[in-house]
Amino acid sequence: MDIILNNLCDEYGKYKINSKEKKTIIKKIKITLNEWRDYSSAWKDIKDNDDGGAKLDMYTSLTKDKNYICNFLERGSTVFGSSKPGFSNNYMIYRVNNDNNEYKNLNNETLDTKRAKSYFKDNVEVIFNKIFERNFISDTDNTINKEEIEMLYEKYSAHQILTKAILLEIYLNTLTNDNNSITEDLINKKEIPYPLIGIYKDEVLDKWVEIFRDYNNDNNVLNYTCQKSNFIATKFWGLIKGNNADLPENPTIYDLWCMTETLWNWNTKISFDDDNKNIILYGAPGTGKTYEVDKFLKVNGIAKDCFTKVQFHPNYTYEDFIDGLRPCGVTDSGQIKFDLVNGIFKDFCIKAKNNKDKNFYFIVDEINRANLNSVLGETLSILETPYRDKLNDKDNINNTNLIETTNSKLASNLINEGVDLKDKQYKVTEIGTDNKTYKVLFGIPDNIYFIGMMNDVDKSIDTFDLALRRRFRWINYTCDYEVINQEIFYFLCEIGKDKAEEMASQYVTNCQNLNTYIEKELGLGTSYQFGHSFFLKITKINTANTNLKNAQIKLFDEYLKPTLNCTPECGHG
Repeated sequence: MDIILNNLCDEYGKYKINSKEKKTIIKKIKITLNEWRDYSSAWKDIKDNDDGGAKLDMYTSLTKDKNYICNFLERGSTVFGSSKPGFSNNYMIYRVNNDNNEYKNLNNETLDTKRAKSYFKDNVEVIFNKIFERNFISDTDNTINKEEIEMLYEKYSAHQILTKAILLEIYLNTLTNDNNSITEDLINKKEIPYPLIGIYKDEVLDKWVEIFRDYNNDNNVLNYTCQKSNFIATKFWGLIKGNNADLPENPTIYDLWCMTETLWNWNTKISFDDDNKNIILYGAPGTGKTYEVDKFLKVNGIAKDCFTKVQFHPNYTYEDFIDGLRPCGVTDSGQIKFDLVNGIFKDFCIKAKNNKDKNFYFIVDEINRANLNSVLGETLSILETPYRDKLNDKDNINNTNLIETTNSKLASNLINEGVDLKDKQYKVTEIGTDNKTYKVLFGIPDNIYFIGMMNDVDKSIDTFDLALRRRFRWINYTCDYEVINQEIFYFLCEIGKDKAEEMASQYVTNCQNLNTYIEKELGLGTSYQFGHSFFLKITKINTANTNLKNAQIKLFDEYLKPTLNCTPECGHG
């Protein structure tokens, strides 16, 4: 745990000192906060006797300019992280048709304008009144009122969106409590008494809560997203402060942005428990599987001698993996000499067994390209966690989870004939007392974690038999459009493009359309879609939409046409 948190602080420091990116980020933070303050002011300027129509139009719309609150919180404020409603009806009410003013509510009921206004006024307006009036912020210390926060989360369904609105109001309250303007200097220097990080997914927050709980022995009850966010921000800042006594009591908005980026980028889907030590990451090429494994190793501070990587291919065999006879020279009579040689996994298991106080990670890239049943052989039966060799189990004295492999008898015979092979075996047991007869056994120690990676394009999960499938936990990776949006946005800001957010959003839409075309129009499914790493290879996007379209055509020609065996006449160009 200490390794993870120390690495986390080091990574935070890298974000903090990146002055080139800092200027871009602080400028965007200033623009976003001013835009939100405009929404807040406009909302409060609407008279209380309004029938709900003005605020409803401000809340949800289908207009081309997209200037409405729901869109802003979901798409227009991504510098403070990505927040999603889950489903549109979690907004409580949303417009589905401009021509005849149709709306849908939380229960997916269709409402006309009159009923929509009434429903909005009773169920949504009251919530955003409290948000914009900042009723949830304590007057005494600028922290939050627990009862008010609980009421908001109980009554509003889009919790990620709600947390983003709370975060923005807390920031505005701190920066503008003296009616001063929002300046870049304030963003960089003004402390936030109730800090929140810009992560809104509960599954990600829960992971970091657990990590900081273990480190701090803090078991406070955290029911709502903003409580988890504050807990993480407070504990993380305390950790950062522990390494630098000169830091202020609370972080600034820019500090919180750096903390958010660090936590988000160091979040990983890879996790193990005592019941599951085998996982496979699968998905289309370019969706970040290798990156995720490398990140997992780095985040957890896993030393180089505690993991090994291997790439499977169609000619990979049991002999490469466990053991087998290999030519090792020529005898005096000119015949080829063979030795029993260990494969990479057998050697790795012996190494892990001899270092039982450490964890070891065996990583296989393109695991589906080999014939797994043939490569694993009988060792498949002991790969499953309950059948591992329990190194620290004192009761495991009868080798109950050890087996004879294909070449165990050969190894036993060689040892019994005096060949020096004992040190190269997982376990050698003595079965004869008088003539020193030995038996060779193999096991997979319980301190090994097995990580496989595969592209669906090469071979789908369906090609694995049930015996193989049930021994792994499968984690799917898809194109991450949030990553594309963020990276392209920052790149456009760096090169000084106007309307960077709008251009990045349009580019993401084009990427989604292309993948949808591949999946549905071409009928290839999700396995043949492009991953986000392919879309991020486009760096010359500084000329607007025409160039974006041309870049996507180039991607199509380079990566997809070979799969489809296309010719200029095929109609897919």
